[in-house]
Amino acid sequence: MDSGGRAHGDGGALIVELALVGLVLFLLVFGIIDLGRAYALQNRLTNASREGAAIAQFKPSSVNTGCNSGNNVVDRATAEDTGLASTPGFSVTVAKKSNGTTTNYTGCNSVVGTTVSSGDTIVVTAKANFSVLTPLIGSIVGNTITVTRSTEVVVQG
Repeated sequence: MDSGGRAHGDGGALIVELALVGLVLFLLVFGIIDLGRAYALQNRLTNASREGAAIAQFKPSSVNTGCNSGNNVVDRATAEDTGLASTPGFSVTVAKKSNGTTTNYTGCNSVVGTTVSSGDTIVVTAKANFSVLTPLIGSIVGNTITVTRSTEVVVQG
């Protein structure tokens, strides 16, 4: 037996060690990939909610414009990243916070008779479902996670 090497018949132990280390590396790599994908989705949703909030902040008439395509907050937020529209569970909601009450808008067929004026607080929320790739992480937190990002602004004009 060579003093620097393995004894004959240790090949099976080497394969078992490689399998155990390989499993840990597999979980680590796919966990990092999942983390990156979730972070990217979070950034995309943040950008969409910010775009919707920006239009609501300076053009309050765009908050509740009915079904005028492209002119309401929901359409503008969705247009920020057209790829989000095909993401499972994607939605954009708009709400007006005033004196402790919240009025939700949908951008189409929304609340009638409610106006948005200077000084009102508007909250634009974008959300989508995130599918986890890593089996171990999926068994802990579930295979689908809802990622939500909101932007709150005060209407200026």
